Order: sequence, then C-alpha cells, then structure tokens
Amino acid sequence: MPDEQLLYRVALTKVAHVGPVTARNLLRMVESPEQLFIPSAGRLRKLPRLSSRIRTALSNPEALRAAEAELRFAEANGIRVLWVENDEYPWRLRQHEDAPLVIYCKGNARMNPQRVVAVVGTRNITEQGRALTEVLIAGLAGQDIQVVSGLAYGVDACAHGMCLQHGIETIGVLGHGLDRMYPQEHRTLARNMLNSGGLVTEFGMNTRPDRENFPMRNRIIAGMCDALVVVETGVTGGSIITAEIANSYNRDVFAFPGRVTDPYARGCNKLIRENCAQLIESSEDLLASMNWDLPVRSRPLANPVLFDELNPEEKLICEALRKHGELHIDRFHEFVGIGPGKLAAALTSLEFRGLVRSHPGKKYTFAH
Repeated sequence: MPDEQLLYRVALTKVAHVGPVTARNLLRMVESPEQLFIPSAGRLRKLPRLSSRIRTALSNPEALRAAEAELRFAEANGIRVLWVENDEYPWRLRQHEDAPLVIYCKGNARMNPQRVVAVVGTRNITEQGRALTEVLIAGLAGQDIQVVSGLAYGVDACAHGMCLQHGIETIGVLGHGLDRMYPQEHRTLARNMLNSGGLVTEFGMNTRPDRENFPMRNRIIAGMCDALVVVETGVTGGSIITAEIANSYNRDVFAFPGRVTDPYARGCNKLIRENCAQLIESSEDLLASMNWDLPVRSRPLANPVLFDELNPEEKLICEALRKHGELHIDRFHEFVGIGPGKLAAALTSLEFRGLVRSHPGKKYTFAH
C-alpha cells in the first residue's frame, strides 16, 4: 500500500467524533479515504447523511498532520501499521463491525496464528490465581498456541511472564500508545516480549492510559482470540467486560471455579453459573473443549480415488483444511474463492462423505 494511501487511512482514525463504526459508514460513502479529506472533490457537500460536526472535523487539517507524525514515529521505531484490510491484520478481529480500522504492532508476533487463547483476570492476583495461571500456561507449551492478554498487573503479567518461560508466543494489547508503557514496572517484561511475541494497540502516540481506553482495549483481546480464559475475578471489572464481549463475538469462554467465600472467585463462579463460561480445571480441559488435544500435523489426503471425484471447490476446501489444520467458516474466503452459499453446500457434502469434520463455533477440520 503506498504511503499516501496509508496516510489517509490513519488520518481517518484521527478525526474527532469518528470511531470505528462511524468511520466504516463514512468509507461506504466514498471510493477511497482520500476523498474524505480533499476539499476540491466537493464530496463532503454531496453526502447528506454527514452531520455538520463530522463535516467540520474532516475539514480540519489537524487529522492529516497527526497522521503524518504518527507514520514518522512508526517508521522510526519499527512499528507496523496495519489497516483493517491488510492481509496481516488479525482476521479474527476483522470480522467485527467495531474492530479498529488501524492497529499498531511492535515485535515479531504473528497476527494470524492458527490458535489463540486470551488469558485475563484480576489485577489483585491471589496465590491461587497465580498457581492456576502458571499451570494453565505450562500446559499450553508445545501446542502452537499464541497467548494474548492485556499486560496489566496481576493475571495478565503472570500469563505473559509464564509464556516467556515456556517459549510461548505472547501478545500484550495496550490501552495507550507505543511511546509509553503502563504500568511502568512492566517495561522489562514488555521489552522481553518483543523477542517472542509483541505489543498491539489501536492508540497512537501521545495517548495516555486513560480509564476509558481499557474497555476498548478489552474488545481487541476478545476479538483476537479463539478462546478466552478467565482465571479469577470479582463480579465486576475488566475481565467480566472482556468475557461479555467475547461471548458477543461468539468466542469460546472458559473460567476456573473457586470457593464461594473467595472474592476473586465470585466473578468466575457467576460466569459459570449463568452459562457465560465453561468450567475448566486444567489446560487439558481447555484443549479438549477446543478440539486441540491432538497435535497439528501435515496429513496425507484421505482416499485418493475419492479425492479425485471432488469438484474444484471441494478440492480447494480440503487442501486448505489439510494445510491449516482447523479453520473458522469466516476464514475460508482467504483460501477458497466461492460465495457463502456454495461454501456451505460444499462443506455439507464433504462432511457427509467423511472428508471434513465440523466442530463447535463453526470450525472445521480435515478428517484423517
């Protein structure tokens, strides 16, 4: 993508009163983001649904100046700037209307690994919570699973630290810009994560860790994962919000149960009691529930004679599943260029013939 195109895309995120949903509505009105910022095009006057407040904000050159400064900062600091339509942008997150249009990434973490688990919990971690987090992360080692969390005090920091100990790729999602670190005590942890993971944020430089940023941060954590695990939490707070968002995104949510007298077990118990989370007692429970308990490996195609009888679309589906191990139905468009109707029919046919298996959460694997 030429730098000028990226400039206008980043500028759109800098416009006052324009969030991700409004920005998407604006983009549907024009052929390219550039047209929203060029007065000579006269397009703003031709958009009747545009409020005067947003019209004025788009006419202010400050957004473009801020975008130019942001891109200079990113280039100078080794930060990747990913537009929502970039191939590298997390496909799981992209599915949702409120996904950020731009994210800033630092480190060497993959944005689209095969398996992603988010681990969240209270900042006031107890010894029990620490033990549960350590056992959970240790059990994920060697499973080609990426762990996402929020790099906050408590469960987040414990999860990231254990990932580093066990060689697990881990991403910290921040509620501020990449020109600072909050809390400051986690600077060393964050720096170490860059070598075997990374940092992600939707917030540009000079963005402070204000309270209102963290619910926005939480939706990215929920959106980037396949499964979310709540280790321990009270009945209110960020972890509960993240679990609610994950459920609204149709993610698999899990929680460790605890004693009813423990204040930081009550949130997990409530999630389980209200069927908002599945009860787990170990990493093995998580892996089994997600059908990840068997190692991913390259598999030969099933009966070659039967495979030769498949139509081109069915062959593409089988090849994609054989290569990637497990795919959510929304991800097939990356590998198979057919419409939703034909895709559903092909998957049903393949499942009937025993070549494809369906799993909870609209996920599919190649039968072996």
